[in-house]
Amino acid sequence: SRANSLSTCRQMPHGEPAGGPAVATAQAIGSRSPAATICEIAERSAQMVSLVLLTVPLTIPAAWVYWREGRIPSWPVLLGVVLGLVLGTDIGARLANRFDDRLLRGLLIAFIVLMAAYMAQEALR
Repeated sequence: SRANSLSTCRQMPHGEPAGGPAVATAQAIGSRSPAATICEIAERSAQMVSLVLLTVPLTIPAAWVYWREGRIPSWPVLLGVVLGLVLGTDIGARLANRFDDRLLRGLLIAFIVLMAAYMAQEALR
């Protein structure tokens, strides 16, 4: 059951369930994510757990540092970014759940390869 799924989750050395950025890398090489393997839950459930447990705790402290240093854009820009993130993540999650696992893995691999090529090109400029 869903309520039971995290109770069987083995903890990492620092006490947090495994997952996060490792999910993308693990999927790209065709394996299950650490959260899915360690917690013994379905891959997409593990992705959701990773998003919930890592996104907010990691982004709020970083955003606070920028805010404290006075490096925040104007309110209209900030509002536009927040709305874009909310809409983009909602649409992206809905689309990802419509694809079968094999297609989704292929799309993820293609995206990672394209981003790596773009980053390499920019670094060599």
